[in-house]
Amino acid sequence: MFLILSVVSAVIGSSFFSGESIMKPLLLVDLDDTLYFDDRIIYKAVGDLMDEYCSIYYDLSSMEVTEMCREHSSAANGLKVIKKASKKEINKFLWKTHSVSLDHIKFDARLKEFFLFLSKRVEMFIFTAGPWFHARRILFRLGLDEIFPKHRVIDIRSTDFKSKYFSSTFDEALRIVRDQNVQFSDVYFVDDSLKNVQVATSHGGITSIWIDQDGSKKLTEEDKIKGIRKIADLTELSEIILGVKWPGKKKGRKRHHHTKNKHQTGWQMGDHAWEEVYGDAIQADDDASSRSSSSSRNGGLSDGSSSLSSGSTGTKDFFNTRTQFPPPASTEGSLDCLIPGGRGCSC
Repeated sequence: MFLILSVVSAVIGSSFFSGESIMKPLLLVDLDDTLYFDDRIIYKAVGDLMDEYCSIYYDLSSMEVTEMCREHSSAANGLKVIKKASKKEINKFLWKTHSVSLDHIKFDARLKEFFLFLSKRVEMFIFTAGPWFHARRILFRLGLDEIFPKHRVIDIRSTDFKSKYFSSTFDEALRIVRDQNVQFSDVYFVDDSLKNVQVATSHGGITSIWIDQDGSKKLTEEDKIKGIRKIADLTELSEIILGVKWPGKKKGRKRHHHTKNKHQTGWQMGDHAWEEVYGDAIQADDDASSRSSSSSRNGGLSDGSSSLSSGSTGTKDFFNTRTQFPPPASTEGSLDCLIPGGRGCSC
């Protein structure tokens, strides 16, 4: 018997018993304008709300917000550095400014089929510069929420509010993956932002892939020399990572149409998963007992921050201005009113 086991071990190889043979490639996937393509509708809608929020609460002009993003890679990081905003303040900023309509994002059966195929062969994580609850909304709409559960979403809060313009965020992303005891071999990263892809390439040890779904841009010779790959469809990842073409359906050209009310709030669209998603966010990031009347007096910034502009009229006016769905008077300034079915919310 011992001789038989020895022969089997020699044939299969010791790597089988050590677990090395089951190591898969790792794919870090961007979210917005990568998993879907909508002519940057959501990007612009979030940007408009960020401009308005920063004007009301931080007395910043649109130009100043743009400059802050350019200098600090994201509005959230800029608020942390320039306005000394607390983590709780930034979380509320992210919650409120990402409450945009996703009505034009539809279930994508082809994309789901592809990622189900890939998930059996590749370790996959979403790596986004947005907050995870925004990612969960998108994933739910596309039908990918079970393929990318919460612990498989690496968001801007995981990287200390820094965007992928910082090489250190890739170190943090890989640390998060390893902390989940996920063993992987090669690392691949796909994003619609060429700058993000260039940063990943300079990081080293990452095969960077740039997706250009509208086909309007080209790689420079320098980028090609650095090894950056360009694709027009996510299913091309199969050939790059696995060396085989995905045997599924070819992509049909489809343009998105959306309503004029791009700031329509999410619970008006019937996203029933929101209650669970945002409920988890509250449990993870906000202490319900800390919400007091002082929170509403300070426009929802619960630690009494003085960073509100002197002319601010509070959360209710902010929501009246754009979302056309103001919080009930009884919960004005409360985060609960951003959550369908949230505690104390009659929405």
